[in-house]
Amino acid sequence: MSIRRRFTSIWSSIALLIFISDLLFDIRIFSFSGFMVAIFMWITGGIIATILFGPKASKKSRRKPYSQQKSTTHSGINRSKQYCIACGSSFSIDAQYCPECGTTSLNATNKSNNKN
Repeated sequence: MSIRRRFTSIWSSIALLIFISDLLFDIRIFSFSGFMVAIFMWITGGIIATILFGPKASKKSRRKPYSQQKSTTHSGINRSKQYCIACGSSFSIDAQYCPECGTTSLNATNKSNNKN
């Protein structure tokens, strides 16, 4: 639990205790009713926490930087097949041409480019 969360939790608990005490015993703190003091504490608690600990972190800033994230692997991708860019049919990764439409596969194109 963060220090900010502990602070606001304790602050709110004290405010709730003052509020309940006012309901039961009609207490006064510096000539103000316990209810008014509790409301004042709830309002100022967030302001004091922001001053002491900085603004509350948004969900985006809680994310790890991209360099610290786990690298994604392509283990979920089936590498034994490739798909034709013209017709979309699947065929072996070693094939030079699509068996359905005859379009040259990307692997064949890349291999011929690498040889030159």
